[in-house]
This record gives sequence, C-alpha cells and structure tokens, in this order.
Amino acid sequence: MRPIPCVILLTLAVLAAWPDLAKAEARHFQVSQVHFEELGTKAAVLSRSVASMGERNILNFYVASAVLYANRAHTLSQLASIVEALPPGAEAEMVRQKMLQTRQYVTLNLTNDIHELDSLANIAETPQVKNLGQRLTNELRVFQRNAETIQ
Repeated sequence: MRPIPCVILLTLAVLAAWPDLAKAEARHFQVSQVHFEELGTKAAVLSRSVASMGERNILNFYVASAVLYANRAHTLSQLASIVEALPPGAEAEMVRQKMLQTRQYVTLNLTNDIHELDSLANIAETPQVKNLGQRLTNELRVFQRNAETIQ
C-alpha cells in the first residue's frame, strides 16, 4: 500500500473514533475525582493517628488539596459529559469553550501545587505520610496531563 492511502485510512479511523475519545475525557476526570476523594479520606484518617504536629499539618494539607482537586475534576467531568451528550453544533461548541476556560482556571496553580506536595512528601518522616503524598502528587500529574489534552 502506498503512503498517501495509509495516511487517509488512519485519518478516517481517528475521526471515526472521535466520539469515543471525547467520552474518555469525562471518564478520566471521573476516575481522578474518585482517586482524589480516596486519597483525601486516607489522609484525614491518618491525620488522626499521627503523633507529630508537623506531620498532622502535612496530612491536613493533603486533605485540602485532595478535596480541591476532586471538585475540579468533577467540574471538568461534568462539562465533558455535557459536550458528549450534545449533538455537534453551536451549543456543543459553547460548552467546549466553557470547558477550556474552566481548564485554564483549574490548572492555574497546578504546577506549584504539585511542587509543594512533592516537597512535603519528601520531608515527611513516616513512610505512610510520604507514600500518601507521593500518590497524591502522582494523581495530580495524571490530572494535569488529562487537563492538557482538552481541546
């Protein structure tokens, strides 16, 4: 097969799969939301059992960050679900634009938050607090990558 027809076939395959790719956006943000909620709950439970006030403060920061980003993931998931449900047209484009604006807002301080959480995880004394911070940091990186793919 010649290169030009291969490119055309590949382009058609991607265009045919486009609705499924859009649905993946909503699912990805739903999964991030659940992960943030689980990590926030684990941090809250662990916060009650640590003796060190410094580690308790770190865990409380984990809780606050997890709740914040769970809400942000929920918002992006809802907007993506609406875009998926709407037929192509002006309404879908308007919601897509709102989704882009929302992405810009929710990712505004994301890089700084990732850096801060990573730093806190690295100074944690107990392995449980360190591990939880690393998991939250990794989930934020996944969320950032997913948010960057919104078009």
